Amino acid sequence: MINNLPQDLLDSIQRLNEVQLRTLYQIVVERMKLINKARTLMSLKKFQLFDSVSFQHLEKKIEGIVTRINQKSVTVKVNDELDHNHYWNVHPNLLRKTGKNNVFKEIMEKKYENKE
Repeated sequence: MINNLPQDLLDSIQRLNEVQLRTLYQIVVERMKLINKARTLMSLKKFQLFDSVSFQHLEKKIEGIVTRINQKSVTVKVNDELDHNHYWNVHPNLLRKTGKNNVFKEIMEKKYENKE
């Protein structure tokens, strides 16, 4: 991993004192947070309200409908065997679209087709 860094950067780090190293650490942590936030936002953009999605929980495939897109997660409405509604907040990287049509999109398309 150290081999990925330029030698002049490694040399500069070796010359830093403790206070400077702590400051550098804080800068690196903030940069990593920014990268992770950007990655999460890109993942969130893949989903729309009412998309049919699935995810794994305890080796069981769970399917549901996207009801909300949060800052870091997607809220999925799931009906169980007894037809009870459950809501799961799931990281977008754990979700897969099921390939089923977006119900809301279909309704809106039909609505606007009828107006023409």
